[in-house]
Amino acid sequence: MAKGFDSSMKFISLSFRGLAVFLVYFSPLSNASANLVSVQNLGTTYVDNTTSGGPWVLLGYGANGNLGSLLTATNGTFDSARQGSATLDALAYARSSAKLAISWNQTGKPNGGITSYTHAVAFSFADPSLLTLTAAATPSDGSGSTNWSKISTDPSTVLLNVETLHGNPNLPSSMYARRETFGARYGGYYGFANTTTGNNQLDWGPDSQAFTTLFLGTNADGFYAGGAGGTQNGYVPSTMAIWAKMPTSSNAGNQANVTYTFTNAGATGREGPTQSQINTNYSGTNLQGKVTINTQGIQEWTVPATGTYRIEVWGAKGGNGTDPYASGIGHNTPGKGAYLAGNFVLTSGDLIKILVGQAGESA
Repeated sequence: MAKGFDSSMKFISLSFRGLAVFLVYFSPLSNASANLVSVQNLGTTYVDNTTSGGPWVLLGYGANGNLGSLLTATNGTFDSARQGSATLDALAYARSSAKLAISWNQTGKPNGGITSYTHAVAFSFADPSLLTLTAAATPSDGSGSTNWSKISTDPSTVLLNVETLHGNPNLPSSMYARRETFGARYGGYYGFANTTTGNNQLDWGPDSQAFTTLFLGTNADGFYAGGAGGTQNGYVPSTMAIWAKMPTSSNAGNQANVTYTFTNAGATGREGPTQSQINTNYSGTNLQGKVTINTQGIQEWTVPATGTYRIEVWGAKGGNGTDPYASGIGHNTPGKGAYLAGNFVLTSGDLIKILVGQAGESA
């Protein structure tokens, strides 16, 4: 039932049929700013549901590519305008994510998803659980086999596949990174580098040497150098952001293309269904034993897995009329209810309250 999204995204459809009124309570949104939501195990941030490979969760951003902090600490305040700099304590989240992404602009400061930026790339570490995100220069700088270099034999020097998510980054498809610290540029920066200079060293200035790089500063301006590399092909971005692919919970892999259909469970009249009616009508379905009635008519359901859910609702039709002086369609035939649908990021453990109504009674 989900359409128009990348196939790697986990979708669960929720159908509400026969609704006269419906309520969905998603409490983490109650105190969030515009475009910001509460993400479990991370905090209040922006979630991009539309860029391929996602959903993508914003871990930090910085004017001029300066995050203002390591990604191991919460610093600044995430705001919907996204004009300054802010980070979340994102280490645990990054360790559980299959992929990271960096987006940037040469001018302007967008505040939307990844594709609202001019350029963006994605990359993944073979074992993200090893990340420390200290931005330290470990292995040390230098051009030897024990340093962070193109000839390094240290297992902490890794070659990442760099995937274009948006724009024309003009970076090599493979770039070197430090496996644990993600440190670059002699430390204090996050990022990766490559070079065609014949110099095997990967830590770089910047200067005119032919290094291609993408750096985010933890307490200084970031830098981009593409194409043939060097400062002549680079600039300090006006803004940069780092994102993580939303991790799938242990249950999410089993949730793809699942539909949960909520009904009025055969209830009629003014009152909604009782627990007994729910138990009877949902018996043998994937909602069996999953819906609780604490207030008659309001169905309580706990989200089984974090992901993007498509919620579809159908309004109830009216009752038959009894105008003795009228005949034909439009006089005695009831109107049908409206249909609405939307995609929502829900977090495992969230309690959803649903009120399903009944069709109108005939006169």
